[in-house]
Amino acid sequence: MSTQDFSVSIKEIMPLIIEQLREGETVRLTVKGVSMQPFLKNGRDAVFMVSPDNRVPQCGDLFMFERPGFGYAMHRICAVHEGGMLDFIGDNQLIVEPEISSSLLVAYVPKVERKGKVIDCQKGFWRSYMTFRMRCRVKCPAFFRACYRCRRAIVKILVFPLRVVSRLLKKAKGTKDE
Repeated sequence: MSTQDFSVSIKEIMPLIIEQLREGETVRLTVKGVSMQPFLKNGRDAVFMVSPDNRVPQCGDLFMFERPGFGYAMHRICAVHEGGMLDFIGDNQLIVEPEISSSLLVAYVPKVERKGKVIDCQKGFWRSYMTFRMRCRVKCPAFFRACYRCRRAIVKILVFPLRVVSRLLKKAKGTKDE
């Protein structure tokens, strides 16, 4: 059986997706947009969505929800309030979307496909890292904004010594072979 990729607007396809989720199916959807970068890249990565029923929302969970009048979004929960109200934030956003009702949850994302590899979002390194990153961004937005603006310089500072050591090791290995 062959598969074929095609592009459809989310507004056109959501009724079908919601129907499949209600029937207990898992839906794979390629990510569009940049709000979840660096974890999920536009057009490259995909999410596996399941029904949000029987899932108690927790900080760090990835959900697709409806924004009344604005379509759909897929972001992380950054706060859970009494009465089923949730605060969301995208991995690439600095502004929290407050007080979203849990009745607007469309799908829970337990797994993602990132760079061709399936990652379990419920446990492991990525869950811990992205939850930590999200909490830092919410608690210390000025610090996060400064780090975000300086990230290239920070990476160069951290990576430069590793490159020097790597080159020295390659050179040393090259002289041993002769």
